This record gives sequence, C-alpha cells and structure tokens, in this order.
Amino acid sequence: MSVLTKPCAAIALVMFVVAPLPLLAQNDGEETSAQTEQAKPARSFESRMKEARKPTEFIQIEYMDVHDGQEEDYLKVEAVWKKIHDVMAERGKIVGWGVAKARENDFGYEYITWKLIRSRGALDAMYNMDAIKEKMGTENFNALMQKTNATRTIVGSELLSLDDYTLDELSPDGEDMDPSQVSFHYDFMTPAEGTAGEYVAMEQDVFQPRHQHQAKHDPRRLGWRMQRKLMSTGETNPAPYRTVNIFRRDVPAMSAEEWRKMMDDAPAFPADLDMEKVGEMRKMERVTFDVVDWTQPSVSAENKAWEELVGAWTHTREDGSYRVKIISPYQEILKNYSAEGELLGTNTSPMSIRVKDGIKHFSAHHGNGTYHGIYDVHDGKWYEQLRGIFHNVKGEPDGFLVYEKGDRSEENADSSATEAATSGADGQASVETDDEDSQVVSDSTSSTPVRDRLRGFRNRLRSR
Repeated sequence: MSVLTKPCAAIALVMFVVAPLPLLAQNDGEETSAQTEQAKPARSFESRMKEARKPTEFIQIEYMDVHDGQEEDYLKVEAVWKKIHDVMAERGKIVGWGVAKARENDFGYEYITWKLIRSRGALDAMYNMDAIKEKMGTENFNALMQKTNATRTIVGSELLSLDDYTLDELSPDGEDMDPSQVSFHYDFMTPAEGTAGEYVAMEQDVFQPRHQHQAKHDPRRLGWRMQRKLMSTGETNPAPYRTVNIFRRDVPAMSAEEWRKMMDDAPAFPADLDMEKVGEMRKMERVTFDVVDWTQPSVSAENKAWEELVGAWTHTREDGSYRVKIISPYQEILKNYSAEGELLGTNTSPMSIRVKDGIKHFSAHHGNGTYHGIYDVHDGKWYEQLRGIFHNVKGEPDGFLVYEKGDRSEENADSSATEAATSGADGQASVETDDEDSQVVSDSTSSTPVRDRLRGFRNRLRSR
C-alpha cells in the first residue's frame, strides 16, 4: 500500500471526517509575493496547513428509499456503482463516493450515498452514460439500470459545502481502512431565530478545537465536519447546518475516567458559554449511520498526483542558478541557489494538489497569500506552467518551468549552514531578485507533447 494512503485518507470520508484561492503574481513563476499582498497580515503556518489539507469543497447527498424486500439486491447494485465511482475518482471527476445505512431514526431515513467534489461544475454531466455502457457492454449496462430502478428510489438530493473540519488520519497505519468498521453521527442543526452567525462562530471557534483535540487523542474518534446546505430537491432534511462525528467500531471506547482526563486538557469553553446556552442556540437532531462501502483513498487522482510528485526536483536557469523543490504530502520546501551553488533563500510552505476535469492544479500556501498554478509530469519531468490561462494574472501561458527529478543542492556539502542563516521566517515566501521572464523561451523548449497538451486546456475551456 502506498505511503501516501495515510495523508490522503481523509478524502474518503470528507463529508464526515468531508472560493477560489487568493492569487499572487510572482516572479520565477512561483513563490514571490505580489506587491499588493505585502500589507496583508501573515497567516499562521497552522492555518495554512489546514487550508492545504481541506479534503473537499462540496458534498452531494442522495437520500435512498429502498423498495420493500429489495435491500439485498440494492446493496449488490451499489457494489457495481462503487466500481464505476472508483473509475470516476481515478480520473479526478470526483474526490470520493460512499454509501451508508441509517440506524433507527425519526425521519424514516434508510440509506444515503455521497459524492465528494471540488467544484459545482463537477455536477454537470457527471456521468458519461455512453462511456459506461461501452465499458460494461450493452447487456450488462441495461441490466444494471433496470436493477437500479427496481431496488431503490432517490427521494431527495442536496448540495452541501464543507465549512469546517478537523485534521485527522482515517488510516493511522497507512493502509486503506475497512469502511464497514466506520460509523458517524449526523447531527442536523437548526440555529434559533436570529442566532445563525453566533451559532456558526460557536461551532468554529469553540467546538472545532475541542473535536480536533479528540481526533488527536482518542483512537476511536476519526474526525469532525461542519457542513452548510446550499440547495436541495425532493425530500431532504430542512436543517441548514450539519455536524458530523466519525468513529470506528473496531476500537474500544475510552472509559469514563480516560475520557474525563482527555477532555480536561481540551480547549476550554468560554466563560460565558455552557451547554445550556448551546442548547438554546440550536436544535440538534441526530441520525447515526453505519458505512457500507466507499471509494478507497488510494485510488483517487489526487493521491496518484502526490505519488508522482513526492521527492526532490531541480529547475536550472540559463545563467546556471537553480531552484530545488522538495515535495512531501501537503508540504513544499523551495530552495534557491546561485550558479556557484550558494543558497540564497529557502521557504517551507503547506501545499495542496487538486485534479479538476483531468487538469492538475497545485497551490503553495504562503503566509501572505497563495500561489496557484497548473502542471503536468511527463517522461520524468515536472512542467509547471507560467500561468495566464485559468486566472487573470500576469504570466506566460506558453512558458514552463521544467524540473528534473533530483536534488542539485546535494552537490554543496556546506549548504546546510547557509540555509540556517537564510531560511524564510515562519514559512513566509522568500523574495527572489531575479526575473524569470527571460527564461521563458528556454524553459519551454523541452517536450513539445506536454506543451501542446497544456495549451489544449485553452481549447477545452473555449468549447464549454
């Protein structure tokens, strides 16, 4: 199992466990802050890491009414759809999918399915039925559709945004987790009239840190999520907010004494807040679900993208100076060197990868803003586009920084001493003095197929 399964595992249950980024125009196609951003207060490394590790942006929920006597066949149908959703996750169409069964509840809910997506646009023509039919064969496809309609009815569908979450690992040992051992409390939250803003602030400022503490110290707890309802059709829950507490059933619960000791160290309630006031601020209605199956994190396009980027990469300029990127899941270390091998500066930043419509995006989350770009890896080289297609920022869409796998800084045995003296403070973006515009031609001359593939993104956008 890939070592990346662990840091990427949260995407499988982002709805439970599950705004465009600010953009900077930068030299060298990368981590130099725009002048307009310099006055902004620096963000903490912790907040930027949380931003980088956001498991998804949106969650689509479908409420299933399973026809009488059809539960066994319904689950067989979902097992087939799971394979289809695996392929969709592999191709970056979705982040993940899952199905869960409700325990006895006052709403009459039976099963729900969820899809995790990065943008609302992912909902458009999500299923290419012609391609599915071609892959399965006409007879098998028709049988699936007939069985699907015979076993269940989708009574309601809704779109939710992920507004807050804990950072957690769904798979501590690095292996894909057995979904049948996972459950979650789905709490439908309705703020008291006139208290919506106060309620949201309470969840994010008071309860999120306490749930983060639990996720870190209680091996049974997998995480917490806060969701906001954006739109719905059919019969769905009317509550505008939901919180989700995820736990695993294959780990014993803490004793009352162990729980008390753990929570004694948790962030405390504000002096003017207690559970009685919490109850006055919102109505909570709970339904507990047991997960049946989901797309494993290891199959996702984002996980595969991390696998190909992890390691050290070097981009060499025409004048012999160079930059080295050392990539690990959710983190980028950028080092800049002179042609003589002198370390000029280094910066450590949280990093995120997104795959949307087959296009790979990465972001470096600096203290004074977020750099965003698209890229591709081909024949062992990392091609980073110099922006201009997806965002209204200065850049050269036909130019690329080309990185070769390997770390040239290893040539300089004394670089560690220089690095200690020139490191960027608190992960802030280091300022580079050279202008990479003159490097565009030379940087973009390698590997015409990759250059043509990235240029093709513009045609795909124009055809929409």
